[in-house]
Amino acid sequence: MKILLIGNDLDTPQMRAVLAAEGCSAQFLPSHGFDQLSKDMLLAADAALVARDHGDHEPFEPGKRLSPIPLIAAIGAENIAAGISSLNAEENALCNAYILSGGEENLRRLARFFKHKRYGVPVPPPPEAVPFDSIYTLSGALYQDAVTYIEECEAGYAAYVGVLSYRTRWQGNDLAVECALKAALNRRGIGVINAFSTGNPDPGLGCLSMEQAIKQFFTKDEKPLIELLVNFLFFGTAEGDGESLFERTANLYARLQIPILRPVQSNYLTNEQWMSAPAPFRQDAALNFDISELQGMIEPVFLGGSVNRRMHEAVQERAEKLAGRIAGWIALRKKANADKKLAIFLNNAVCSGVEATLGKATGLNAFESAVCVLKRLAEEGYAVGNIPKDGEALRAQFLERKAYSDFRWTSAEDIAASGGVLYAMPAEEYARLYARIPEGARARMEETWGSLPGEAMVLGGKILITGMRFGNVLLLIQPKRGCYGAKCTGEVCKILQDPACPPTHQYLATYFYAADCFGADAWVHFGTHGSLEFLPGKANGLGEECFPDIAVGEKPNLYVYNAACIGSAMLAKRRSYAVIIDHASKQEELHVLDGVETGALLRGLSGCFVRPGAGGSEADGPVETGRNLYGVEIDRIPTMDAYARGTDAAEALITRYFAEEGRYPEQIALNMISLDIPRTKGEQFALFLGLVGVRPVWNGRGTVLGMELIPASELKRPRMDVTVHISGVLRDTWPGILARMDEAILLAAAADEPPHANYIVKHLHAASMNGKKPCIARIFGGAPGTYSNSIGLALKASAWQNENDLARYFMDSSSYVYGKDKHGEKNLSAFLEGIKRTDVTCDIVSLRHTDALNSSYSARVQGGYALAAKSLGMKRRMRNYMGESTENGIDVKTLKEHLDDGVGQTLLSEAWKKKRMQQGYDGAADIMCRMQNVFEMQCVNQTFSSETLDTLAQQYVLDAQMHDFMRENNPFAAEETARRFLELESRGKWQPAPEVLSKLQKVYLKTEASMEDGLCGRGEIQGGNVEVVPDGTIAQWKKRLQSTDEEIERWKKQSS
Repeated sequence: MKILLIGNDLDTPQMRAVLAAEGCSAQFLPSHGFDQLSKDMLLAADAALVARDHGDHEPFEPGKRLSPIPLIAAIGAENIAAGISSLNAEENALCNAYILSGGEENLRRLARFFKHKRYGVPVPPPPEAVPFDSIYTLSGALYQDAVTYIEECEAGYAAYVGVLSYRTRWQGNDLAVECALKAALNRRGIGVINAFSTGNPDPGLGCLSMEQAIKQFFTKDEKPLIELLVNFLFFGTAEGDGESLFERTANLYARLQIPILRPVQSNYLTNEQWMSAPAPFRQDAALNFDISELQGMIEPVFLGGSVNRRMHEAVQERAEKLAGRIAGWIALRKKANADKKLAIFLNNAVCSGVEATLGKATGLNAFESAVCVLKRLAEEGYAVGNIPKDGEALRAQFLERKAYSDFRWTSAEDIAASGGVLYAMPAEEYARLYARIPEGARARMEETWGSLPGEAMVLGGKILITGMRFGNVLLLIQPKRGCYGAKCTGEVCKILQDPACPPTHQYLATYFYAADCFGADAWVHFGTHGSLEFLPGKANGLGEECFPDIAVGEKPNLYVYNAACIGSAMLAKRRSYAVIIDHASKQEELHVLDGVETGALLRGLSGCFVRPGAGGSEADGPVETGRNLYGVEIDRIPTMDAYARGTDAAEALITRYFAEEGRYPEQIALNMISLDIPRTKGEQFALFLGLVGVRPVWNGRGTVLGMELIPASELKRPRMDVTVHISGVLRDTWPGILARMDEAILLAAAADEPPHANYIVKHLHAASMNGKKPCIARIFGGAPGTYSNSIGLALKASAWQNENDLARYFMDSSSYVYGKDKHGEKNLSAFLEGIKRTDVTCDIVSLRHTDALNSSYSARVQGGYALAAKSLGMKRRMRNYMGESTENGIDVKTLKEHLDDGVGQTLLSEAWKKKRMQQGYDGAADIMCRMQNVFEMQCVNQTFSSETLDTLAQQYVLDAQMHDFMRENNPFAAEETARRFLELESRGKWQPAPEVLSKLQKVYLKTEASMEDGLCGRGEIQGGNVEVVPDGTIAQWKKRLQSTDEEIERWKKQSS
């Protein structure tokens, strides 16, 4: 007998074994695998079982295609309702009961039922009773209440953890992961209550809901018997009472008030494949992360992969990792507040200037908020010591003691003399702690930073740990991550030389000190955003050699984060196991944490559940903060409204170019970042789709089911060829978007259309005619595991001699290919081909959420394309456009128009300037950062006129009132601002009026002299010197760029 089984949940080793034993030939398909069904397969099948896979959004629809099959059983209520079954209701219910009851005997009876229907063999008995929900032991015993189980099997532990698994795992003896985790927890003195459940309530069959299972197995008298729950079930409760199933589940967890953990496993990758994968969950991130985050579940530690699709194998080291982190959460629940120790990390915006940006956090007054937290901790019984009166006093203490990393104006000797050292860690102590990390990670560290203790923040052979202590609370400025020394040049900027470089020895030593020497019980990372979640390693499903995993160790990680920065917050959750405490986002104000937000932080530090919530900006309406924020439902992107706005922008871009050039643009280069997805619901994505001539296919609920070509007759113009430069955060947070984009390109490339109507087809055909292998690679970004932009780093460190250097850095760091089956392989040749053809660069920025000068990233990317084209000898003119998204639509302007407007709305606006002057140190830092952005934009695009730059120099350096404000509140920002103007002039990027230049030089000399007068004279510093260190003089940097340079030259010869 031949049986077709549709739905991955039916494909189990047990099902295969039973059917084979019964002499049945089985064909297994996923529920979306109908393209694999042939007519012969349908005609040959005697029976079909049709189920649904996790992640299906619609009932099974192609029932008519199965009509040649005599016997069809629909499994699950939605498929039954869809009318797929050929059986009567009683018979179909019997098949469901066999499947739901499970076990070898019931599957055997199911096979014999089909034989009965097909061949008239005797009717099998009804399903054998098998528990649907139970506590279980690994030896096979079952219990219905936890108290009896603990007394008989798990007595003597000081704390207990619940582990809830799917019943199918228990039925199929697929418990390797659960066994490994239980053993690891028991070794740490933690008892475990293992239970299973179907998760699907059915009173008639006696199936409990997840809520009922949790209540029965893990509580007594309405109170938890466990300190936390590891829940392997994806979904918990049904929607109802006006709440979604996610809201109802989160409310259940909130009533329990214990952490709910959701470690990740792979049904598709073996452990060996996971080990080598840079992004193990690239194709199923939504299932493994998004769903859990919507319910407030945390700790996505990888525990195991698949042995043969449906069975799992544990990674023992990862089970130990999770057990250690569970022990950390239990400690927070058990310890008295007076005994708890915390390490609070404020941000270090290194490349913008350490001294000028202490604690810099997007939209947050970090120091004032830190004082609020310290005061709240004291009220809750924490031993905090003497708390500064306000944020200004706290920052003043940091600056006075120089309790931060060395940089241009601060040497390690100066830090030590000023009292900024918390602890000087002897090299041998660091060596002992360092020896715990894997050999592969140590090899990478030593290749980049040399043997222990390295050069970063080392004095007298000891590693300096900087910060301040308030009783049982450490306050630290996060260490520098990718450079060393009291300077900022290409020589010391290792992350420029190698974007995947590991953190310094001092970086790890700081975390080791806080964890092992000080004895911190938890981390609190403070503000958007630090560097921990951006350290090299896997995009998700981290392993022991991933540096975020190494640094965070076994300590619970609470992260205060801007509610509007959703993409990078997802990285923090998935790469540093952070519980996010989001705060309000105000475009013009620096927020101070309120009582709700500090209260959520305190609940997290008590080891309680932190409610999930949707992030967002107040520009889009009220946002409920103090939540463990989650992302967007990515299968709804783009929304219909965003698609309409984005495609309108596509037509406006094409129309403007045609009006200016008299032809269509054949190749367009776009820039895409993660912020577009939550802010605009996919306008950048929609712009891309509109240019290519593809549209989403939505269902009635707004879910995107796929992509389809817009017919040429409807499009009424050629399909554009489009390349996309993506950010690292977009790549790793929403890989599904990249797959959709790739799908759109492949649809257009496969279209049966003439070259003049489809420029993708035209370019592929031209490549074939020139003897080149056609390459459908259109989505490019940085190497896997990297998040930095080489042009930005080079500009900040003045590490470039000429425009050709910037072009090389851009081409080298942006030529990694992504898409549905493209996982970051370098393809420089394909990237160069795209640059050669590019007529237009474009981006969209949402002016509802930011302003034109808030970031230079987009301008740097567009400038990178232009400089690369110039470097490659391209003669064609490249237009640079920017779409400005407002409430009224998207207005396509030139990049120059956009940036000039941005200057007028910010730096040259008296209201904007007044607001910054009210913000003291932070306001001066913001001015400096925007001047750095102006500097970078001018270096790569020369967008601003000399007259505009003259005006900026006069208002921000030469104006006495502004100069006094900058010098008094943030002298480091004053020096940086003036020096960047002088660097623009020295590099030929600005021709100032003679009197402006003369005054500027005099003011800078006075500023520099004043800065030097305040130095202690200990140790060497760079100060105001601009040191241009060519890449050819640094062996590691030269070696890494050599292959890129050689390939560029080969490409030039082949293309000439």
